[in-house]
Amino acid sequence: MRKFATLLAVVMVAVFSAGTIVAADAPEKITIKDIQKTKTPVTFPHKDHSTKLGIKCAECHHKDAAGKEQSCFACHKAEKKGETPSFKDAMHDKCKGCHQKMGKGPTKCNDCHKGDLYKDKLKMDCNSCHQKDDKHKGNFGPKCETCH
Repeated sequence: MRKFATLLAVVMVAVFSAGTIVAADAPEKITIKDIQKTKTPVTFPHKDHSTKLGIKCAECHHKDAAGKEQSCFACHKAEKKGETPSFKDAMHDKCKGCHQKMGKGPTKCNDCHKGDLYKDKLKMDCNSCHQKDDKHKGNFGPKCETCH
């Protein structure tokens, strides 16, 4: 009986510490930039969620085996596919939903999507957006500010 109890204790320690060991290997931060169209990328404090907050890997990586977690975008694509929600919907439901439920953490767009998409991501020359509007059909070159 004593051998069984010892064996059971060893197995329990192994099972319950496996998540902690995997979490210790988690990346410090992750920048989510898979489908940005109108918002800036999100930098996510991944390791803090697993170590400081005690969130188990399986909470978010719900389809992956321990130690074989993939990025969210591996399953969640730009558009909903069958029963799998879109990347945006999955992140907003899971992340924002948890923050709302817990009463802490970012819940507004600019809390996560920091920066200015138009300044940080898009080219700032006139032609990059207004080439199709050019009444001069490119005859005066791409620098509108030369005359305007």
